Amino acid sequence: MSERDAAETEVTHGIQGAYYSGGPGEPYYRPVMECTCGFTTVRHTDWEHAGQEFDTHLLEVRIR
Repeated sequence: MSERDAAETEVTHGIQGAYYSGGPGEPYYRPVMECTCGFTTVRHTDWEHAGQEFDTHLLEVRIR
């Protein structure tokens, strides 16, 4: 595989979006964060915990 091919298939990580999720059937709108790789946190009670889960994701992908 050439360096160019490796660069094109390399997955990037970063904040794709941060928003409140909820709606019909959900009791409250709650914080969610999305990564550019497709990872999404669960609905948390506050932004601190959503950020902690996102940080854990980033640490796990850097270890691999």
